[in-house]
Amino acid sequence: MVEEFRYEKPIDKSLFKQGFAVPIELHGVLAKHLSGGRLEVGEKRPMKFFLEGIGYDVSLRNENFDRKKNPTHGEIWQFNYGARSPIACRLREIFSSVLSPTFKPLLNAKLIVRSTAVSDQFRIEPVIGMQTFDKQLSMYFYEVKERSRLDRYNERTDELDGDCPWAEIFIEQLLF
Repeated sequence: MVEEFRYEKPIDKSLFKQGFAVPIELHGVLAKHLSGGRLEVGEKRPMKFFLEGIGYDVSLRNENFDRKKNPTHGEIWQFNYGARSPIACRLREIFSSVLSPTFKPLLNAKLIVRSTAVSDQFRIEPVIGMQTFDKQLSMYFYEVKERSRLDRYNERTDELDGDCPWAEIFIEQLLF
């Protein structure tokens, strides 16, 4: 049986704009869940993230940086997608209630990435506080009516400079 790939990515600005790097210590486990095995330097492969039953196209690449200037630097594997991609838009929607206008998390928030039974496909689970997003969504779904929260929402969407379909719905924050 192949070891499960699991990475808990703390929320930061890059998650909403370009993707995220995979720690070096997880490259070996991740490679076991790729159809072609380890990535060569400079190689890029299509991958799929599944969130809420919907598949999103992303890529996994091994960054091709100057090895002569940085001979001791390890490989950099990154899941990449664009700032206007459907997955980036959906992640901004999900985490919008716990982000400051500068994209700093106001609560303990992270994204869990897990392998699936199919190579090159990964399940992602947003976590806010101590619960997964799906659990919070079913328990604490409500429309924003408070003006100050709506103003903060508009500041965030203006800063993103994207054409994402933002829902005017937030998840009530669970404070533990």
